Amino acid sequence: MESVIEHVDKAVEERWRRYLMGEDPAPRSWRSVWSKLPRAPRCELCAVPFGGPFAPALRMLGRKRFARNPRYCDFCVGRLVQGQGGAEIEMSALFADVRGSVPMAEQLGRPARNGSSTASIPRASMFLPRAEP
Repeated sequence: MESVIEHVDKAVEERWRRYLMGEDPAPRSWRSVWSKLPRAPRCELCAVPFGGPFAPALRMLGRKRFARNPRYCDFCVGRLVQGQGGAEIEMSALFADVRGSVPMAEQLGRPARNGSSTASIPRASMFLPRAEP
């Protein structure tokens, strides 16, 4: 019985790895279909439009905004929760510690703080390697 469970776990892990690495053709093909429909904003995962002439029909299919995060649709979040699992993949993350940023943020207030942090992004990005296509 253990070997069956291990086989299922390996299959789930492989499916997640292909999805996370962008190697699964199904999400890519559906994304290309949805992206041809007009109107932004769209779901970050599947590119289904939340507005426009097709939105009412898409909402009936479960492709409406997710209540807790409007960047995603109910369908995508439901599929992610339904397919619980995961995989170990390589990734990179950048963390920046800016000295004196807390006192500066307290003095500037919210609007000025947002402008000062986004202004430094282009300068910082020139030190990052370019993504491969």
